[in-house]
Amino acid sequence: MRQSSEVRFRSRVSSQLLTRCAEELGMKIELKFDPVRQFYLRFDQSELNEREVPAVLTNVVKKKTKIECLTLDLAKRNQKVGLALHDCRPF
Repeated sequence: MRQSSEVRFRSRVSSQLLTRCAEELGMKIELKFDPVRQFYLRFDQSELNEREVPAVLTNVVKKKTKIECLTLDLAKRNQKVGLALHDCRPF
């Protein structure tokens, strides 16, 4: 059950949030999932082209040649999915 919820959420976020972020920021962005961190965005540092990290990106972590981050919208959606999964679990 959890896997299918994550897949549906990822699909919806991919089509909406990623497209919007990529267009607004002019970068190629990937959506990643970690069971602890939930969904987050990832892109190459080279995508910035010597610009600063845009203010819309939060929780920015630099890892080797990649940058991992969130947006406020993605953080809110992660919280909603977490609450929904919590409600679906048997007692």
